[in-house]
Amino acid sequence: MTAVAVALPRAGARPAPVRRSYRFELVKLLAQWRIRLLILACWVGPALLVAVISQQSSLPADTVFGRWMSQTGWAGPLVVLSFSCSYVLPIVTSLVAGDVFAAEDRLGTWRHLLVAVRSPRRIFAAKTLASLTVILLLVAGLAASGIVGGLAAVGNRPLVGLDGQLLAPAHAAGTVLLAWASVLAPTLAFAAVGLLGSVALGRSPMGLVVPALLAIALQLAQLLPLPVVVRVALPSYAFIAWRGLFTGPPQIGPIVVGVIVSLAWAVAATALAYVLFMRRDFTDAAYDGVGRRVLVQAALPLAALLAVTVGVIAVATRSPAPGSTNPSWTAPSRRRSPICTSCRPESCIVRTSRRRSYGAAPPAIRADPSSQTTEPATTGDVSCRGTSPAPQPPARRSTSSMSPQTGGTRPMVTDPRKSTASSRSTPQRVMHPTPFGSSTDWSIC
Repeated sequence: MTAVAVALPRAGARPAPVRRSYRFELVKLLAQWRIRLLILACWVGPALLVAVISQQSSLPADTVFGRWMSQTGWAGPLVVLSFSCSYVLPIVTSLVAGDVFAAEDRLGTWRHLLVAVRSPRRIFAAKTLASLTVILLLVAGLAASGIVGGLAAVGNRPLVGLDGQLLAPAHAAGTVLLAWASVLAPTLAFAAVGLLGSVALGRSPMGLVVPALLAIALQLAQLLPLPVVVRVALPSYAFIAWRGLFTGPPQIGPIVVGVIVSLAWAVAATALAYVLFMRRDFTDAAYDGVGRRVLVQAALPLAALLAVTVGVIAVATRSPAPGSTNPSWTAPSRRRSPICTSCRPESCIVRTSRRRSYGAAPPAIRADPSSQTTEPATTGDVSCRGTSPAPQPPARRSTSSMSPQTGGTRPMVTDPRKSTASSRSTPQRVMHPTPFGSSTDWSIC
């Protein structure tokens, strides 16, 4: 009798679901002590700082909306937003996304994770979604904490915009929330760069600080005299474009361009991180990143993306709209203020009294098109006098006066050009608000 061996079909091991892997990675992130400290600091710290600073006599006037922290509760979250865009958000993305893959290299747990999940693609997706969730949680904490602290300390009062216009509390609330939402795109871009650095550099600590170093480099680039299209093409431009929401009328164009550029950087950096992750050798316990190839496989594609973005923006802004000489967002610092629209900047002086009440809108300037002078407004504390570029002096006139020697009269000739010499010796200036706000709310143009 002969025994016949029958081969039974083996059921293939299915990969773990993405939802279960995502939940596992999220629990791992929240179990780290530095992530817990970040969550506590982001949800409690801004409220305490805004409440304390709003009650001080000296306010941070060199920060956008800092001078209004004691007048309205909506200025506090904007100060927090300005500070977060410069320092907090790059550090948050470094600590969360910059270490999500490098931690497995340092602990040597890639083989155990592959056995549990059985799919490198799902591992990458789970880690990316978990880090994104934590970053969004931290950004939401910064916004909510700043708003609660400002409203609790000062109250729900109107907000003064960068052009001096008064925003009602309901309008200010919606604009503040929209400003916080607009910085999510550049935050995702920095998070994607952190993922790329974590994958490319392995267990090296340099992967942890890549987003922070990128933020410092981009801030320095914004200070250089670069062309406008280059500054707009940087992924950090959306961190300052939100200030255009508080001008009259709101400047939406720079925000849209900044969000699109940031999303392009986020997609490109995430795709590069995915390609490098799928190509790595998980069986090599001594794997320490791609080494010298990081310049070719990570840095050069992002530099090419920057060049393409600059070219696209330059082509898109080459032909201005009919009836305009320049796009409204290409040179925001040169935009004329609605405060003075009837005369040229070099022949206009706007004087604002310190006694002007809080939130009072500047009076309008009335111009007589038939004359060469601009009639100043009679209401408020703002006066404007404009003159023509080359006014013709009136003819000399003679008056009679009594001569002490002869007892008679002699003509005295007065030149009206000499009477106005003192007024013309002082250069005339015009005060206009900065649409995007530099370090203060007002500037001289």
